[in-house]
Amino acid sequence: MQKLNRRGALAVMALAAAAAVVPQAFAHTGLKSVSPANGATVKALPGFVKITFSQPIGSVSSVQLMDSKGKNHVVTARLDPQNAARVLAKTTKPAAGTYVGTWSIVADDGHKKTGKFRFTVSK
Repeated sequence: MQKLNRRGALAVMALAAAAAVVPQAFAHTGLKSVSPANGATVKALPGFVKITFSQPIGSVSSVQLMDSKGKNHVVTARLDPQNAARVLAKTTKPAAGTYVGTWSIVADDGHKKTGKFRFTVSK
C-alpha cells in the first residue's frame, strides 16, 4: 500500500511540474504597458509614445495617435533597438485634448495583435 502511495505522490508531483512549465511554452505576446499610461492625464506629450509587450515582437504593422478632429500625431513607429519587446512611436507635439492610440503588431510567433489606449494632454 505504501508503494502505491509513493507512486501516486510521484505522479502528482510530475503533473504539477509539467503544468508549471506548459503555460510558459504556449504563452502569447501580450501588452505589458503604454507610456503615457492608458487613462492618464499628462501636462505635455513626450516625443515618443512607448508600447511595451510581454515578449519580443516580430514587426510593427501600425501605430496611430488620433486627436478629436481625426488627425494622426504619429510621425514614425518602429521597434526599440534597445528592447525588442517595445515599440517607439515618434509623435508631433499635440495641443491639449484627449487622444486615442491604436497599435497593430505581429508577434515573433506570427500572431497578429491589436489594441487601443487613451490619454489626455491637459491645458
